[in-house]
Amino acid sequence: LIIRMISKIMEALRHLIVTTKWSHECRLGIARSQALTELITLMRSCNRSEPHKDILQLSLEVLTNLALVSHWSSTGKSLT
Repeated sequence: LIIRMISKIMEALRHLIVTTKWSHECRLGIARSQALTELITLMRSCNRSEPHKDILQLSLEVLTNLALVSHWSSTGKSLT
């Protein structure tokens, strides 16, 4: 990841944390879109540097919020 992009990525993840925490519609929208795949791709691109650890932590918060979607199996999505 390019260092200039890290702050923008972290800002976007913070917005996703808030929206996925409070909006069921947002969680469903992410479950139905490619956003989950993109989030997993982002996480896989991280290394062990401190900024990347922060990205991973924020990404995990988004995933935790997405776990509140009660019907993942009916969306056909998989984390692998």
